[in-house]
Parts: sequence; structure tokens; C-alpha cells
Amino acid sequence: MEPWDVRHCALNHSNTFCEEEPIEDGDGFQDDPEWLIVSKVTALSILTYFETYIHKVPCRTSDRTGNKFMEEVLNGHEIRCYQAFRLTKPVFLDLCHELTQKYELYPTRGMSIYEEVGIFLMTCAHGTDNRLLQEIFNHSGETISRHFHRVLKVVGKLVEDIIKPHSEYNEGKGYHMSQHQRYKPFFYDCIGAIDGTHVKTRLPQGKEIPYIGRKGFPTQNILAVVDFNMCFTFVWAGWEGAAHDNRIFGEAIRRPELNFPHQKGKKYYLVDAGYSHMPGYMDPYKGENIRNCVERTFGVWKARWNILADMPYFHIDTQREIVLATMTIHNYIRKKNVSDEAFQMAEYESYQPSIERNISIANSTAENEDNPSNKRNRDIPIIFGQSFLATGGAKIDVKKGKLTTQIEDKEVTFNVFELGIHPEREREREREERKLKPDEGAERCYKIEVMEEQRKELDIVKKIVKMYKKKRDQIKKV
Repeated sequence: MEPWDVRHCALNHSNTFCEEEPIEDGDGFQDDPEWLIVSKVTALSILTYFETYIHKVPCRTSDRTGNKFMEEVLNGHEIRCYQAFRLTKPVFLDLCHELTQKYELYPTRGMSIYEEVGIFLMTCAHGTDNRLLQEIFNHSGETISRHFHRVLKVVGKLVEDIIKPHSEYNEGKGYHMSQHQRYKPFFYDCIGAIDGTHVKTRLPQGKEIPYIGRKGFPTQNILAVVDFNMCFTFVWAGWEGAAHDNRIFGEAIRRPELNFPHQKGKKYYLVDAGYSHMPGYMDPYKGENIRNCVERTFGVWKARWNILADMPYFHIDTQREIVLATMTIHNYIRKKNVSDEAFQMAEYESYQPSIERNISIANSTAENEDNPSNKRNRDIPIIFGQSFLATGGAKIDVKKGKLTTQIEDKEVTFNVFELGIHPEREREREREERKLKPDEGAERCYKIEVMEEQRKELDIVKKIVKMYKKKRDQIKKV
């Protein structure tokens, strides 16, 4: 008899028992409706336990088990392993071997090492849901979750051996010195770069407020130190998203138990403008691109592990461990496979990862619109560039708005604020003077009246352009 038949008969029999064949009792409890409810609930509980633990109905009945799936991937085309786990086949096998030999990750009765690591990597690489992993590996949801956390705990032991600087990093050993010939003479004593990044986090309702920062949603703020090989040498994760980068940095260098890789002597790190400029930590200056190694490192890391873009509903400590685990495997891949596709793309300084594209564009647009200096620059276009000003030996009085430059033997002064006016500003000024409504005069055409003084200034500008082109041609010939 099928389980649903048993349940149906039990309910019918309980009703028949109560209605047609009452038991004689002095207390008359058979007529009590509460007794009827209790009897039905008890019967349902017994049948549910029977169906769940005694008479189980198989759910994952496919012949393609998780072990067969891993055999297909590892024995198939090279690209399958990289697409599924974001690791090449040799690196995947080396990682499994190392976790088994050094960090005590053992197979279980129903799952091999390859399956365990495969479940963990697929979850991190694609942010795969537990239900989908059940279909792929033919295991229950509890089994998938248990082995994911098991591998996460083992990879946590690997963190201390992978995320660390070279033992002689203050001597520039182990990629702690830029190998780029463009920067090497000028940044000889630079041993790395420091920056912070945000990763989306999930928190219970009412506890997410401290984690909501400039992103507009809960994040954890992560401090990282990287070398010039795009590897993490120090990581501190789990801070609230609203915490300032400089505060986290200050705590990191003050607390000895964190083992922050301090610089010694004349060595220094490159830091962001949000950090304090002090001995051993140099903030950026105009035209400096060497510090973007940390941005490229973050780009490769986030592009490889999609779980960072939408973190599952784990405990905050588990989410922090996932961040550290993905950074650890990031370093492992870099050290085992220098020719990894993602790292090769990031070798170029022009590398622009497509991470949080919509968010970054929205933030940059809002910042540009709210920044008064950007609005002023948009309203008053200045045609003089750095080369122009350097050629004429220009002097700028910011308070008076005067720009003085040498043209042949004459000294010429320009009024910077009246050098050029945006048409929209001109329209607004006329509205104020004539006290027009905003809609009036919007479609009017404006023609430029060239006055005598403006014509003289235009002639002077033409002379400057001509002189600049002449000197530029001379420099090119040299």
C-alpha cells in the first residue's frame, strides 16, 4: 500500500472510530473536539516520520551521479574544468592533492575529494544555488551544505600559508618591487599597494544599518595589501561597510596580533587618497599609474568569484570566511599558473574589469553632478592645456582670476572667469536680467557679437596657438 493510502485510511478510520464505534467512558472524552484534533495530529506525525525516515521515497534517482559528473569534467576537454570551477585542470588536481596531504581533507563514504572541492568551487565561482547543486551532483541539500562548509573550513587553514608576503619583502624579493621598466627607477623602494574594497553582505533585519555605506546596500569593508604580482599579502575582512578605510588601516597597523607586514627603512607602500600620508605610506599624485595594480587585483578576484556579487544568506562570520577563501585560491592560482587567462588580461594597465558596472556608473554620475568644481568646469570651458601654459610661462592668480603669460616680448593678462561662458549660463544670466520666466526665451537663437576687444583677444590666442605648434614641431624634430 502506498503511503498516501495509509494516511487516507488512517484518517477515515479515526473518524469512523470516533463517530460509529464510540468507546464507553464515564468521562465522555470521545465527544470532546480537542481529543479528536489530538488524535489526528498524532496519527499524521507518526505517518510523516514513517515516510521520512523508514519508508523513504528516492528523490535523486539519476544515473549521472556526482562522481560521474566529476569524471566527465576531469577526463573531458580542458575548457570544461575552467568553465565549471574557474581553475584549469592541473591547478584543480594540485589543489585537491594539497588539501588532502597537508590540511586533512578526506573523502567520505558517499563523496570523493573531487566532488567536495567541486561543490565548493562551483558555489564560489558561479554563486550556484543549493537546489541546483543537488541536481548537478545528485545529493541532498543537507549533504551539499555540509560538504561546502567542510571544504570552507579546510581552505581556511590554507589562508595563513598563502596570504602572506615574501620572507624578505623589505628587500624587494618575491614581486615586492615593480618589474616595469617605466616605474622601476622611480619606485625602487616601493614594496606594494594598499586599498580597501566592498563586498555585498546579507544580514538579519535590523542589524544591517552599520553595514550600509556609500554603496547604498549592506557591504563588508575589506582592507588588502597586494604585491606587484597581483597577489594578496595581507587581508582584513569583516568590517562594517560604513567604516572609513583610514580607520581600518589605523587599526591594522597598530594591532600586533594581525601580523601586518610593516615596511622598514626607506621602503614604502602606495595608498589611496583616503588614507593618511605618513612615512612609509605614500598617497597618489597626478599621472601616477603604478598603484592601479591593486585595482586590477580586485578586478580579477571579483570577476572570477561571482558569489561576491550576491552573497548567500550565511552567517556574517561565514561570509567573511568565504571572502578569505576566495582570496586564498586567487593567490594559489596565480602562483601555480602564471598563464591563467584572467591574470593575463589584467597584466595591462588599461585593464578595466566589469564589476559592479551599474553601481560604479551611478556613483560616478552622482558625484560629478554634485561636485561644484565639476559643474564650474563644465560651465566655463578653458582651452589652455598644461603644454600651453608651460610654453608661455603662465602665472595664475586664483583669487583675482587673472592668467598672465608671455607672448613674444609682451605680457598679456586674461580674465579666466570671462574667457569663455557656457551657452546655458549665458541664457540663465539673460533670464535674470530681463526677469523672464524659465520657459520664455528657451527657443531663442543667440548670435555672437564680436567686439573690438574680443577680436584683439582672439588674435592673441591665435598667436599663442601658432607659437605652440611651432615649438611642438621643434620638439618632435629633436
